[in-house]
Amino acid sequence: MSSIHHHLEDCRRRNLSPGTIEKRGSTLRRCEQYIEHDLMSATTDELVEWLDGQDVGAKTRYAYISHLSAFYQWLIWAGDAEHDPTVRIRRPKLRPNLPRPIATPDLAHALEQADPVTRAMLCLAAYAGARCCEVANLMVDDVLDYMSPPVIVLSGKGGKQRVVPLHPVLADALRPVMPRHGSVFAMPAWKVSHRIGGHLDACGSTATAHQLRHWFATSVYETSGGDLRMVQELLGHASPATTAIYTAWSRSRAAGVVERLGV
Repeated sequence: MSSIHHHLEDCRRRNLSPGTIEKRGSTLRRCEQYIEHDLMSATTDELVEWLDGQDVGAKTRYAYISHLSAFYQWLIWAGDAEHDPTVRIRRPKLRPNLPRPIATPDLAHALEQADPVTRAMLCLAAYAGARCCEVANLMVDDVLDYMSPPVIVLSGKGGKQRVVPLHPVLADALRPVMPRHGSVFAMPAWKVSHRIGGHLDACGSTATAHQLRHWFATSVYETSGGDLRMVQELLGHASPATTAIYTAWSRSRAAGVVERLGV
């Protein structure tokens, strides 16, 4: 078996998330296919040539280098290599991300035009901050509408779970699409993303499914009076720095605050 296969097996033993393993495998295999020989013996110049041929942004290029580096570090750990050829590859500088929530009128229009299943997916993202993988993973038993207050359990990256209050709008949207047991939607995350994105596009919006999660974070942040810790917990982030990316601050409110400054 190939070194890539053995590396991915090690990733599974280390309990890396299925999404990370899938992306790493795809990156390594495409690079190996390009250089036309075992990735174990690739040179820095060959890796740079492959990277330069990818029509991707800085963030994706950074991720590709990280996947390659992790592979070579594993080879060194396993005793199958002596050096990491990515050490001499300069990683792109990443600009700070800006929050980009979907516009509220666009969200309202998308909800109005959606069929019951798509509406439920939209509401999960916008009223619970669910990622596409969390929408795909939702089970009937995760919707605890009998509790006081009612909550929903979301299972996300790496099998991590978090509990989010069940918004009445979300509860109403889920009710007509809930089966008696099992998976609520019975489809993989990429199909959830494609369905939401296709619907938003058909509604004339350029937003993506993930921007609904941004809308949720921004709305909670504003409504809670700027409680970043609450938003962090509801989004399931390990670091508040990550949460800050999602929480757009109000420019109009900021203007009023600045106007009131004085001595």
